[in-house]
Amino acid sequence: MSDTHDAPTATSHGADATAPAGALLDVTEARILGCLIEKERTTPAEYPLTANALMRACNQSTSRQPVVAFEERIVDAALGAMKGRGLVRFVHSQSNRATKYRHVADEGLALDPEWRMRPGEVPGRVIGQVDAEEVNRVAGWMAQMVKRRNLPDKILLVHQFEDGMIERRARLRPHRGIDFVLNADGFGTASAKTGTYRRVTRGDHGFATGFKLFYEEDTGLMTPGQVLRLSPRPDVVIYE
Repeated sequence: MSDTHDAPTATSHGADATAPAGALLDVTEARILGCLIEKERTTPAEYPLTANALMRACNQSTSRQPVVAFEERIVDAALGAMKGRGLVRFVHSQSNRATKYRHVADEGLALDPEWRMRPGEVPGRVIGQVDAEEVNRVAGWMAQMVKRRNLPDKILLVHQFEDGMIERRARLRPHRGIDFVLNADGFGTASAKTGTYRRVTRGDHGFATGFKLFYEEDTGLMTPGQVLRLSPRPDVVIYE
């Protein structure tokens, strides 16, 4: 991963490594975000990264332009600032006491109406539902965040396996910066899942479509070829 900015200093963050007017990231933050994206793709078994591993990634001399020598406090300060703007997350685990970091550049949001309960309803006893206007409000909030923070488009995926799970579905609206996916959820046989997919994708709604498979709960896991022969062909395929 490389960038073309002037080399930042190795002794400060913000003052000597400022970004051009209107830029979302300064040069230190751009290097950190680039390294997180790179390591997620090239060494996924080691991702998320500790601050020390991230510092080493930033300072490596191969495939880097310019070469930098960030100190740990520079990386820590940049990560704190980026977390405050919703660009990275801190990850903690019981198996590893060291805090790790992951980027959120490609993260999206999934809504599962099955668990949207009304007063007095009990999860697992009834199947929940959500009104289209509530989904629109979520999509609008995401679109504002994408615009305000100059983020790449985000996926908003809404699960559905029964007709009533999205009330007044015809009122769903597209939003700039949001890739809206209607996803066929639910486990069962291939024929049952195909029927669910047809119901979820019916009509000229103009949204992308998704299809979810379950390794253990499905009866006769559909092959990739079977999934890709569905009509319309799914834009998103999820395995759980």
